[in-house]
Amino acid sequence: MPDREKVIKALGRCESYGYCEDKRCPYYEDTSCLESMRKDALELLKKQEPRVMDADEIVLSTDPSKWLWVERKGDYCAEAFKAGKTISGLISFDSETPGAFLYCERPDEYGKTWRCWTARPTDEQREAVKWNADD
Repeated sequence: MPDREKVIKALGRCESYGYCEDKRCPYYEDTSCLESMRKDALELLKKQEPRVMDADEIVLSTDPSKWLWVERKGDYCAEAFKAGKTISGLISFDSETPGAFLYCERPDEYGKTWRCWTARPTDEQREAVKWNADD
C-alpha cells in the first residue's frame, strides 16, 4: 500500500510535465516520478472507504458527472443522486431517472436528518457513523 502522506505531499508539490525538478518532492529520485505518483494515488483512491462528507463538500460537489450517496435518517439505505444547484436556499439532487422528481434538502438539517457519503456505504458503515446529537 502506498504511503498516503507521501502521495499528498507530492501532489501538493508537483508542477512537472514529465520530469521532476523539485528536490523536496518525495518522488524526486524516481526516474518516472509522475507516473509513480499517479499510480500510487490511484491505488489509494481505490482503497478509500466510504465516508460521510462535510457540509461544505456537498456545496462544492455540483459537478454534473459526480454521484453522491444521500442517506436520510431512518431510511434503510443510501441512494445515489447528483448534487445540483442551490434553489431557494435548498440543495437540489437529481436521480436522472425519467419521470423522477427533483429532490431537495435543507442545508441547516445536514447531519441531523440527512447526510452524504463519498461512495455507497454498507449497512454496517451507516450504523457505525453517528448522526449529529442535536435533533
